[in-house]
Amino acid sequence: SFVFKKIGAVDAVFNVSSEEPGFTFRSLRANCFVEQSATGQQTVTLQSDHLEIDRGPLKIRLAKVNVDVDITPKSVRLNHLVLEGESISVNMRGGVALSGRKAHRPDSLHVNYDLRIALVLLNAIAELKLPKLTGMLESSGTIQWAPEAYSGSGKLRFEELSLDGYGLGTGGFQFDLNEKKATLSALLIRIAQGEISSNNLTVDFVDRFPMLGELTLKDVRLEALLAGLQIPSHVFGFFNGQMRINGFLANPFSVDAEIKQRFTDFHEPDKIERGRTFDNT
Repeated sequence: SFVFKKIGAVDAVFNVSSEEPGFTFRSLRANCFVEQSATGQQTVTLQSDHLEIDRGPLKIRLAKVNVDVDITPKSVRLNHLVLEGESISVNMRGGVALSGRKAHRPDSLHVNYDLRIALVLLNAIAELKLPKLTGMLESSGTIQWAPEAYSGSGKLRFEELSLDGYGLGTGGFQFDLNEKKATLSALLIRIAQGEISSNNLTVDFVDRFPMLGELTLKDVRLEALLAGLQIPSHVFGFFNGQMRINGFLANPFSVDAEIKQRFTDFHEPDKIERGRTFDNT
């Protein structure tokens, strides 16, 4: 009998397709190896400078792929995953614990990551059940996951973000995950020719992703903000002050806002009075 310790291919061309689930996985040039240790661990490595992935509306073209994974019956360790393409860049390492008690579901997961992605790619993955997204997202951090809780921390930045057609500007924040809630801090968004900031905003990872918090608005142009949120408006002016928000990020996106301070330079088109200020309470 023969026992293979290491098997693979160099400069391989391959095209793998499936009808159910439907996907295509192809490369014009790839190095791939599978190595088995004396303890039964398998190590899989893949390098390529041309990889294409098609899955329904999801289409990814990668100019660099470098993957190194260790697999045992009870764990998967990702030594490194590097993906680089026009619409996605990923650098990740981590691990998954598997006991086999729950089929197709890991016991726990931890990951360190650094990524940049065009959000339209996420819309092409129906299983995520996300609202319609556009813009670019960058994020880095550490996340631990278990069936009943999440934990971790990191930072996130977005460019020209829109959610279900609502324009949310360009900005970023730091986040801390605890159980099934994210607490956002150092939030700064440039929108409607002004700035929105917060150190007190939470999002729950349950149905519709409810959010709650307080925002500080500085020189935010009211008509531009309302237009981005698809709210008809016949008033103009700048908003400087505090706003308490309570709403949902998905299915559908909706926000209730309580204005706590004041508008400035507020006017209606037929009643222009420049420089006027009044409390909106």
